This record gives sequence, C-alpha cells and structure tokens, in this order.
Amino acid sequence: MDLRARGTKASYLIGGLPQNLPQGCARQEGPYWILEGDEYDTAFFDKRSKFLHYLPELVIVNNIEFDHADIFDNLAAIQKSFTHLMRIVPRNGMVLVNADDANALAVVKESPAPILEVGFSENAAVRIQDVRVQGDAQIFRLLHTEFTLAMSGTFNVRNAAMAIAAAHFYQIPLPEIVQAVAEFAGSSGARKFAARCGA
Repeated sequence: MDLRARGTKASYLIGGLPQNLPQGCARQEGPYWILEGDEYDTAFFDKRSKFLHYLPELVIVNNIEFDHADIFDNLAAIQKSFTHLMRIVPRNGMVLVNADDANALAVVKESPAPILEVGFSENAAVRIQDVRVQGDAQIFRLLHTEFTLAMSGTFNVRNAAMAIAAAHFYQIPLPEIVQAVAEFAGSSGARKFAARCGA
C-alpha cells in the first residue's frame, strides 16, 4: 500500500524492489516511516532483534514460524522476541495480527495497544470474504468494500488486507484505498533493495 495515494509522502525501507516505486528505500518529507520489520539480531554486540529499535506506532504481524536457526534456538525464542516488540507499541497505536496464524496470535496478548485480528477466520474482527479469481487478479471484500488485487495467492490477499486495515487506521478514505490496491504491482528481488536512502 502506498500512502502517496492520498498525497502523503511516507518514507519507507523494505526488503525488495517495489514495482510502483523507484527503489526499496526513500526518505520523504511526510511524518510517516514504513519499515519492513526484521527479527534478526542487530549486531554482534547487540543480539536483540532489529525491530526492537523501531519504536513503532502500528505493527503488522503476518505470520511467525521458526527461522534464523543461527540466531534462535526454537520457535519459542522467536515468539519471545515478538512479544517484546508488542510491549513497545504505544496504547494509542495498533497491532494488526493474522487471525489465521496461531503462532502470531500467541505473541500479541500482552500488547498495551489495541489488537485487531485480520484474516479469513470467522473470529477475525476484520474478515476477508468472497474471494474470487478474475483473470490474473483476485477480488475480495473487506470492511464492507470490494477490492481488486492484481496478484495471485491467498497470502497476497491477506497481505493486502493487512495494508488496507493499516491505511484505514490512518483514516485514509476507502475509495482511495481501493484505488491504491488496484494499482499495486508487487515487488521483486527480495532483499535487493537500494543501498542508498535518497529523498
């Protein structure tokens, strides 16, 4: 989701090459920073996850699985790091969590911020519904609104739903979010983002 859809110039740093943006990192004049979180350690002298230094206002937890076996002993160790992240989200912030992932749901319980479950589950506060394929696109309903996403795969619908819920939190009008989702072209070259963060 591109906050520029409403004329907001959000700075960003992501681990890929976005098709709709010139590079994977840019510093803008607006008040927002969008970062792709990273649970990997910060440095050889600081073994805390990088995302514990971000001081986020809104956090999206898409899924949690055992990864980075060189840093974490097991899934529980990764979940512990995410639990620490949840504790630094302020009370006036928001945590968006995948309602379909038990590992993700387990780490958000101690967050002081409001928690919003997003997903296909009947228990999701923001539920993805009526998904259908139309050519190369997927159409689905969320927040009583129909969205068209030019990407395949259930995980892409869920990722889009998370971005929609985040944009809604920042009071971006739904028609503008619909347009931004329709125009989103995805990213390529994971982890090949620009080394220089230019304006």
